[in-house]
This record gives sequence, structure tokens and C-alpha cells, in this order.
Amino acid sequence: MSTHARVGDSLRQQYAIGNQHNRRFQQTDEPCLQYNMGTGYVWDTELENDADKDFIIEGIRNGFRITDVGSTHKNVNCENYESATSNRLAVEAQINTELAEGNYVITSVKPIIELQQLLSDFFNKKRATKRQLQSLAGKLNFAGNVVRGGRTFLRRILDAISNMQQPHHKPVGRAVACSANNTSAFIIQSHVLFYSEFSPFTGDQVVLEEALDSELANFRASAFSDNTKKTYGTHRRAYYKFCCLLGYESVPASPVLVARYATFLARTLKFSSSKQYLNIIIQHTHKECGFPSPLQDNYILKTTLSGIKRQKGDAVSRKLPITPAILCQIYERLDMQCLDDAMFWAVCLTAFYALLQKSNLLPEKSEDFNQLRYPTRAAFTFYHWGAVMSLRLTKTIQFKERVLSIPLPYLPSHPVCAVSALMRAFSLANVPNSHAPAFLSHTSTRISPLLYSSFFGKLRKVLTDIGYPGYQYTGHSFRRGGATLALQAGLPTEWIKMLGDWKSDAYLAYVEVPFQSRLAAMTVLVKSLPLMP
Repeated sequence: MSTHARVGDSLRQQYAIGNQHNRRFQQTDEPCLQYNMGTGYVWDTELENDADKDFIIEGIRNGFRITDVGSTHKNVNCENYESATSNRLAVEAQINTELAEGNYVITSVKPIIELQQLLSDFFNKKRATKRQLQSLAGKLNFAGNVVRGGRTFLRRILDAISNMQQPHHKPVGRAVACSANNTSAFIIQSHVLFYSEFSPFTGDQVVLEEALDSELANFRASAFSDNTKKTYGTHRRAYYKFCCLLGYESVPASPVLVARYATFLARTLKFSSSKQYLNIIIQHTHKECGFPSPLQDNYILKTTLSGIKRQKGDAVSRKLPITPAILCQIYERLDMQCLDDAMFWAVCLTAFYALLQKSNLLPEKSEDFNQLRYPTRAAFTFYHWGAVMSLRLTKTIQFKERVLSIPLPYLPSHPVCAVSALMRAFSLANVPNSHAPAFLSHTSTRISPLLYSSFFGKLRKVLTDIGYPGYQYTGHSFRRGGATLALQAGLPTEWIKMLGDWKSDAYLAYVEVPFQSRLAAMTVLVKSLPLMP
């Protein structure tokens, strides 16, 4: 039997079995079936010398009609079935060879039902190990071989796996839920795409709409960053509690309701915070429900806010900056042979020179660590002149559109050398994994990411011990101190914005102009006055 004949027999055998049991392939004029996967061109060439070429091409384009509705599966006379009939033993031998080589799988359960059952079991899990996620991803990846675009839905599952170091590690429930939601969307989409590729569209519109709605919800859930969603959640809960307390309908809100809520917020919040609560959540909530914002043209609210601002003021209490002098005093209090102290010092200098924001410094929880947002070992590249730290997700880089490369200075034998501090900390930690967190915390049982709460608590304690009011300093004090040092060094404002990756003039709020600079400016001004006669 020729190669082309075997190809034709194998195809025909598959389609015959599929039609006799499922009867899904009916005659259609849909263009997507006529040229699906290039049928009008590829198969013409592949089946050029096959006796059943016309039968196969016609079946692929318009649907196979091998048996009549009332026919049984025994002793069926199928039209245009010549080569399989005359070479029955060869066809059976070829099929057995394909089965032996693992090219086909015989199962009593439809693969899509099996996968749906697997996902149903997986979705009910509160936690799953890395090995379990890998097994699930492998099965879905295999299904993706025959589903166009199916692997797209595996992305977040693979991201969850990459953040887990050991096979027995388990992500938090949120990661499992995200993976399950994405895999469910994958299976629904797979079901729709599979049958839309090979059969006419017959009533699966609801399934397709559900799949699209699932994707739509996933996209909308990714519209805001995690920090923004956290802030929105806090503001939304406060507004709903207020409405429940007084029995108000939250949406749509009347001008009087909004003014009362502003008055309620002013009892405990500053003017700027009260205004932020109003602008963010009330406006956002009404837009989500299809109502116009109640803040527009609201004269009652406008006069209420003006009165709150006049009575309570609009002063902003900013934390104090960390200066080079303070850094030197901190250095004298630390034991650089201790891993925890070495890591703490490396974080201090990295935050100071890189003008890092709190959101890019350290995670709040171990499970919140993200290789894109927080520094890993691979994020640092060392050179003879210093080092470069690369960040791919910051407050100003939300869509991975660029990489922020931050140079760090090498100051040999200087106590505030960031490069020496990093190299010392990495050497003491001795963790070979380049994707591990750059800053670690060592406990009696394991090494985990250094958390912001631990770092901040140690910072306040050290500052208090050396005589500074620790409560007036936060992680942002390093960013403010670095910007202040840049201003004192005479750097142009454009360079300061570039170093801190500011897109606006918000950096001016971080700069602390020392009294000596103001005095020097006044001295120059006085000298410019003309002499009196």
C-alpha cells in the first residue's frame, strides 16, 4: 500500500468512527470548514495519488456522510471506501502500529469530560503543591496541542509554578483560585474551539458567551494594580458601612448623602484623605453601575469640603529623611558578620541610592513576593565600577513596557558603599538560585524573603537606640533622603526626577531643603541689593 493510501485510510477510519458514534459531521456551507487548516491546498497535495482523494476532500469540506440515519454499525456499505475494503488487513495493521506507538489513546471517557472533572476537583482545593500544579499544567498543555490559542490560558498557572521553589511548596488560596479560574476558562474555550473547528455551530452560543464573559472578567480584574485594588477595597467597605449604618441606598447617591459622608469622614481623617475617599470610590462605584458621578456640579459637597479644609487645614505630615550621617550611625550599630544585619544594611543602602518606593523594596507577606516587582539575585549585575539593579514592575511601569535600570555606586572602603553591602549579604546567604529573593531573612528553620514589617521594626529600633524619633521614619525616608542628597549635590531637577523615576513634579514633596541652603540663598539676595547713597 502506498504512503498516501495509508494516510487516506487512517483519516477515513478516524472520520468513519467519529460519524458512526457521534454523527456530528453534517453537510454545511460554512467557509471556515471549507478551508480549515488549509484543506483546500494541503490535502490536495498530500492525497494526490490516493484513490479516495475526492471522497476525503469532499468530506472535510462539506462533512462526511458515511452511513444513513437508520444504519447499524455491522456490515455497513460505505460509499467510496475502496482502499480500506480491498486492503483491510493492511489498514488494521497500520492502526495497530499507530496504537502501539502511542499515537492514539483508547478511553471510555471523553477527554474534555475528564479534564472538566479534574478542574472541578482542583477548584475545590484550598491549597495545591507545585507538583500538582505541574501535573495539571502538563495535561492542559497536551490539550493545547489541538486547541488554537489554548496555551494562552496557561500563562498564570506557569507564573504561579515559577514562584514556587520546591515541589512540596504550596501557593496561597488566591494563586490556586486564579489558576483554577484560568484553567476553567481554558477548558470552556477548548470545548467551543474544538467543535467550531470541525462542525457547524449548533447552539453553543451560550457556552461561547460564558467563555467570553469569563475572559472579560479576567481582563477587567487586571485593569488595576494590586495596590490600587487594595485601596479601592478599603474605601468601598467604608462607604458601604456608612450607608448600612444610616439605611441609605449606596447607588445612586444623592448630593446630600455625599455631603454627609464627607462630614462623617472628616471626623477621623484629614482633608486630603477625605477628598481621596470621595473621589475614588463614590465616583468609581457609580460608573460601574452606569450612573453619573454625584460629585459633578454638587454645590452642597463643594461648600462642605471648603468648610472642612478651612477648619481642619490641609497640612501634610511627612516622615523625616534618612541622611548620610544617619546611615553612618546605623552602620556602627550593626554586626556585618551576621546575616540579618548584613541583609538589613544592604536594604538600607539599596533603598537610599536607588530611591526605591516601598512597593518595590520588600513584600508585606512571603506569598506576596513577585519576581517582577521585588528584587531577585538575578536583578543585580556587578561591574568593576559598581552594579546595576533592574526592575520590570513599578508604580510607573505597570505594563512591562520597559525595564528600569538603576546604577549603584562602588565606594571602596567606604561604610556606605551599596555594592560592598550587597556582595557581603549575598555571600553570607549563600543561596545559588538566581531567582531567589535578593533580601532574605534567616530563622531557625528556614530562609525566607525579608518582610517589610521585620525591616521597618528593626529600622525604628536602631534609630531609637541612636537617639532619633523612630516613629517619624518609614521606608519612604530612604527615598526622600536620596532625593534630598541629590538636590544638595546640585543635580538638575530633571536628573532627580530621572533617578527616582518620577513622571510628575511629585518629587518636590520628597525633597527636604536644608536651612543652610535657604540662608545661603538669602545671603546672595542681600548682596545683590544696591548700596544706599
